[in-house]
Amino acid sequence: MTLDFRALQQPSMECILLDDANTVIHVCVPKQGAVRKFEALKNDFLAMRGKKTDVNAEHKVYDAIAELMSVNEEGLRLTGKELKTKYHLTPKHLLAFEQAYLKFIDEIKSAKN
Repeated sequence: MTLDFRALQQPSMECILLDDANTVIHVCVPKQGAVRKFEALKNDFLAMRGKKTDVNAEHKVYDAIAELMSVNEEGLRLTGKELKTKYHLTPKHLLAFEQAYLKFIDEIKSAKN
């Protein structure tokens, strides 16, 4: 009999941040409530894609992404403000995270079926 601990690992998405240390985190699947909260921000993401900056929408998106990124194997807790200031993530980076994260969640859902 063999116990392979690799089979017990949770799926994760590697993110390399833009701070001076190029911090690497492995974002894990959060609780369902956080995913629903993220998905509810669809209009805020759309507002960020527009030509005029909606500051309220931008803050909501930064905070939601920080909450999702804070569910990581390294145990690093992030805030929306840190994503913007310490890690230098722009709205363009947040939109890229949105796309990658949705793909990550879809892959997990597909693997379960």
